[in-house]
Amino acid sequence: MLLCSRCHSEGPNVNDTEIMWNWIKAYKVPFYETFWIIRGQKEYEFIYKKSVVQELNSIIENAHTVDKNTVMEKFKNLFSQAFEKASTHFGQPYFNTATIAGIYRIIFKQLASEFNYEI
Repeated sequence: MLLCSRCHSEGPNVNDTEIMWNWIKAYKVPFYETFWIIRGQKEYEFIYKKSVVQELNSIIENAHTVDKNTVMEKFKNLFSQAFEKASTHFGQPYFNTATIAGIYRIIFKQLASEFNYEI
């Protein structure tokens, strides 16, 4: 099975094909990099004790002056901007899960500030 180097380093290092296939089936995602976004979301929930979806829904519910689509559009724009501004560790060509979780937190802080909501 061919894996990207990042997934290869995360996969189980055992000499048992069943275990590798079980890992691949458990973590399979339809698009490249989706796996790492999901891991970043899990990291966010571990750190902040609230899922990304819960956090976003709280902001949407408390942004009384705007509709859900406006908040979601702002979220998407901030997400793109935050990814461009974030950096990696020296020699690491990708964001680790803590960086992805931090990006989410930055976005939520910006949204909360804009819509007068305290997270």
